[in-house]
Amino acid sequence: MKSLNCEEIMTEKIYYSHPEKNHIKAEIISLKKGKKYAEVILNATVFYPEGGGQPADSGCIADCPVYDVQIKDDKIIHYTDKKILTAYKEGDCVNLLLNRERRNDHTVQHSAQHLLSAVLFDKYKTQTLSFHLGKEYSTIDIESEFFRSEFLPDAEDLCWEAVAKNIPVTAEIFADLSGIKNKKLRKKPKVNKDIRIVEIAGYDASPCGGTHVISTGEIGIIKILKLENYKGNYRLFFVAGKRSFSDYRAKSEIVNALSTLYSCGQEGILNKIEKENNKNSIIKKNLNGMRTEIAEIFAQTINSSEDEKFILKLDKNFHDNDLIKEIKKLIGDGKIVFFILESLLRVSVYSSNDNFSVKEFYVENLKSFAGKGGGNKQAGDAVWQNKKDFDKFIDFIQKYPR
Repeated sequence: MKSLNCEEIMTEKIYYSHPEKNHIKAEIISLKKGKKYAEVILNATVFYPEGGGQPADSGCIADCPVYDVQIKDDKIIHYTDKKILTAYKEGDCVNLLLNRERRNDHTVQHSAQHLLSAVLFDKYKTQTLSFHLGKEYSTIDIESEFFRSEFLPDAEDLCWEAVAKNIPVTAEIFADLSGIKNKKLRKKPKVNKDIRIVEIAGYDASPCGGTHVISTGEIGIIKILKLENYKGNYRLFFVAGKRSFSDYRAKSEIVNALSTLYSCGQEGILNKIEKENNKNSIIKKNLNGMRTEIAEIFAQTINSSEDEKFILKLDKNFHDNDLIKEIKKLIGDGKIVFFILESLLRVSVYSSNDNFSVKEFYVENLKSFAGKGGGNKQAGDAVWQNKKDFDKFIDFIQKYPR
């Protein structure tokens, strides 16, 4: 039997012709060593290659994991473990096993995107610019000047209506543009031949190379998580199918925990949080006033000292960056202040002395005491991993001749 040549054959796309198949046997057409992985071309594959916003499938070729699948120069390249290079050769047949859970998830998310984009286009005349299918959620970027978050519940409801109808989802490949001239497409195809059109009957028809469900009932709930402004347009985050269930379960656990924490029903949580925020605002205002008073006391002590160098050892109750900032604002001219935060193994230095650069001081001395940090002429910070080295540095600055 004549061996198949890599230049003469197109890999049969089983992920299109038989998307239900998890396992097939295929012949190795090309086997090469890449920089990180072995690169394998087969005469047939169940693995969908990355494209159109949808990540590549995963699984195994023989006992070698498939890390990635890409199309390069019209060839489907499988990136797998290099041990395949010694176990097999070109012309050998190998078993392919698809990661069905990953495929199903990607299929549901991609079909959900088509339905959501179609609803947004029909209802709000928003064009989907791009789609990205992530590990936890998916995003679509939509072009619109007026889109609002208030539209999202209505969009979700319209999607659910289509899901509940269990509408067929079909895919057909047309040889050229003449075959689709009478189709009402949501977007134009990027190719002029072998154009694959995915259609949700009565809702959407779009060119797409991704994997899709057989009917909308498989999509399940489409939940829009949030809407953000993005580069003059909008980015919409969503989940569908099992991801929607996982999202609901996680948020339900949070709501139940808050309900227990505030000793109220779910409907009373927001009111409780608002009351807590009001209390916290009052407490914060009082704390800011106390912080200012404490800073004034410390600053007065520093400014009244005749020495230009002042070492201020702060109790752990005063290890507050905002307090230190307040003190620095009140320090008079000509001072060099070392703030010692022992429990954090941290030293913050501030200089209002024109003849002393904090940056130069740290550059000259930190390395000798295994400290890490830096700053500018007026201020800087340093930290230590080791208490012994920290104590040596404190002893050094106490003897520092200023």
